[in-house]
Amino acid sequence: MNSYRHFIFSTVFFIVKAVLIIASILVITGCKTVQTPSCISDKQKGLIIKWGDYDNEKREFVGHIMKTDTEIFSVKSAGLLGNYDKEASVSVAGDDYCKILNNIRKEFLSTQTLNSPGDISRIIEFNNPATNVVLRAVWNPKFETFGSKGFRKIYSQLQDILQNNK
Repeated sequence: MNSYRHFIFSTVFFIVKAVLIIASILVITGCKTVQTPSCISDKQKGLIIKWGDYDNEKREFVGHIMKTDTEIFSVKSAGLLGNYDKEASVSVAGDDYCKILNNIRKEFLSTQTLNSPGDISRIIEFNNPATNVVLRAVWNPKFETFGSKGFRKIYSQLQDILQNNK
């Protein structure tokens, strides 16, 4: 009788142990780990890149937000600041994120001011809350001016990244 109890106890213990191991493996492999791209320092972890169109008459922004977790959200908001209605999201490879971030930094250094709004204004914004740095380029997409050339190129790159990751 003792060996029968020992057999039952051993079998139950083995099954419980196997279930716990399998559950642990599923939890570990099933969780998505968010990796910050290599080009992001600790002071840039809250960095937000925003691009899209602002309708001056409706006071409405429709565009995209990319954060340092490399997720891109389609957004819509009343005004340029405030709460966004988030829609679908896509992930971007860390290398693509770093490349576009580097291009944005270079362009803001070479074209330090671009504010040529129209009825519909195209916008690229670099916002780092940790350092209180907000850089915004605004131009009228109806016109291809010399001053907006670099930002138009970056806007196209951002849209290409979005389309390639859908």
